[in-house]
Amino acid sequence: MKVDFKHIVLADLVFCYIPVMLFMGGWCRLEIAVPSCAALAYMLFDVYRRTVRKMEKQELTLQPALLIGMGFVTLLVAFIIGYGGVISDFHDYPKHSAVVQDLSQYTWPVVYEDAAEPSLMTYYIGSYLFPGLVGQLAGSRILAEVMLGVVGWLGLMLLLVNILFLVDAQTPKKQVWAMAIYMGFYGMLLPLQTLFFSVNEDVIFGYPHWYTYKWLGFRSSLTALKWVWEQYTIPVLGLVMLYRFREKRNLYAIWILPALICGTWGFLTLFGYAVAAYVIACVKEKKFLADLFSWQNIVCGLVGLVMVIYLAGNLATDKPAELKLHLITNGRYYLISYLPFCIFMFGIYFMLIWKQVQRDLFFYITLGILCLIPFCRAGFFNDWCLGTSMPALFLLSIYCIRFLINKPTEGKAKRIWVTLVVCIAVNVPFVLYELYTPFRYTGYPARSLSEYSCLHCEDIDVDLRTNYFTYNYEESIFYKYIARK
Repeated sequence: MKVDFKHIVLADLVFCYIPVMLFMGGWCRLEIAVPSCAALAYMLFDVYRRTVRKMEKQELTLQPALLIGMGFVTLLVAFIIGYGGVISDFHDYPKHSAVVQDLSQYTWPVVYEDAAEPSLMTYYIGSYLFPGLVGQLAGSRILAEVMLGVVGWLGLMLLLVNILFLVDAQTPKKQVWAMAIYMGFYGMLLPLQTLFFSVNEDVIFGYPHWYTYKWLGFRSSLTALKWVWEQYTIPVLGLVMLYRFREKRNLYAIWILPALICGTWGFLTLFGYAVAAYVIACVKEKKFLADLFSWQNIVCGLVGLVMVIYLAGNLATDKPAELKLHLITNGRYYLISYLPFCIFMFGIYFMLIWKQVQRDLFFYITLGILCLIPFCRAGFFNDWCLGTSMPALFLLSIYCIRFLINKPTEGKAKRIWVTLVVCIAVNVPFVLYELYTPFRYTGYPARSLSEYSCLHCEDIDVDLRTNYFTYNYEESIFYKYIARK
């Protein structure tokens, strides 16, 4: 079975832009929604007609047995991880399940008039919109949750096919190895924790974070798919398209816009990639502001502004200090935490594959982004590091997979290949631990954000719930001037 990459790009665009269209059409007033959706629809049609159809033909042969096996394995992984709420025993389940449940129960935009303090849902809700709409039309909150799992599984399948194209895995053997390496890709935290476990009480052996100076951790592959897969797939697909169409600077905003409403932390990383690539290209060509004000970028910018106003609505409430972005200035942090973390998490990988990809601009941007992320922290669990690292680590995994599945024969390169295999194999116990953790936790049975807040008033500080609610919503710009009434 031959698959053309043009069709995959079209599927990427449809998958990423359905949430954007639903948000603009379902949450915004008609005078804003109609022209916005019309402009976006024409823009996507124009991109397909002028850009995608004119791409050089790139085909991938997928054996039906492999495709069926890939679907079955990803479905099994999705089941274990908890897609669709089938296994609900990890901590983030109530929050994500509650979002889609409320989207299927309340009129859009969701306002909790029945709450103790009336409030507006304010969250990066993109990936939940289609399942919520299905649940609302069918009158079934459970169907909405199941559909969320189906959409998540389809996104995972689409992501895996994109990976096979990115690494040019043309044989079944290479395809199997590419998917296996991707699922198991992480840093080398286990060796790092082994070195420091006996001398530092902050280090917890076998845990997916480097604990010195509070929660320094990146999310990659299986970790992201387990905890925040709704916020992972679309930002990563956006990075795939940004990477493949990096010469089309007039289209940059198209690739990164969907991530804003689907995974805001990942959007910041995509925005960083776009800005860095754009500035470097302008400096090289000595042609500043080239394609910056294309009509596509302007349309996406205006739609993005609406999304920013919506997401910024909960800033009207007082957030605790943990949720603000802080620059880390402690010198000891950089010596005993930052440097070891960077070396073991991604530095060794970059050193090993540097010669293979040294001419790739995005390779250096990825290194720069991963080095800069730990300079700041935000959120009780350091969501800044966890969320913004996902797209960058994904691209690093692509570089490593590409090198590994095309095994070199020359002596030095072969030794580097063996070393890289060992570095990735070291992480296997951690991967198995990640698959085991959903069975280790007992989840909460909350079926809405209102219930979640009420059930956990003793466990969750009321201020932390400002992530999901805008209490004084009637004063927010989005509700007053943009939202449907």
